[in-house]
Amino acid sequence: MNGDGKLDLATLGFNQSNQLVLNILLGNGGGTFQNPISFVTAQDAGPTIGMADFNNDGRLDFAIGGNTSTTILMQTTSK
Repeated sequence: MNGDGKLDLATLGFNQSNQLVLNILLGNGGGTFQNPISFVTAQDAGPTIGMADFNNDGRLDFAIGGNTSTTILMQTTSK
């Protein structure tokens, strides 16, 4: 997901406030991962997650779909 050639992982889960979050775990290589980077999504979204380059910038973006809403999270470059 960050383009470093190491396998990364994306999951959906709930935080302590019972909010649905997208967790991104960047790979260290060798089968281990860094601590998750979490993003809160729409409350009624989930449990479906999709990844594609929605805005054609060469980075994977995320779509989290639910019964009545969909959350789109676009990756941006860090500054």
